[in-house]
Amino acid sequence: MDEILIMSSVHCWNDVRMFHREANSLAENGYKVRVIAVETETQYVRKNDKLEVETIRKTSFCRRYKVWYQFYRIAKGSNAKIIILHDPELYIIAYFF
Repeated sequence: MDEILIMSSVHCWNDVRMFHREANSLAENGYKVRVIAVETETQYVRKNDKLEVETIRKTSFCRRYKVWYQFYRIAKGSNAKIIILHDPELYIIAYFF
């Protein structure tokens, strides 16, 4: 099944909408899902082989452009058929695809 990449430079990896509703639902329906979002004190415990979580450090707004470039490189190098950008400021990445 297709791979889906979900990215957020603002929301925590365990955000209710992004992780619990969207990523889990997609993984339960057979999609391979990769979530890249801000780290929290809570560590991800892998319960589903189709769901992978990677975290980034929270950055100030002024330094967030570095994260945008990092996300661009990750998205460009992935095999994802669908890329979901959860923050409007990440839409600039879509321009380069």
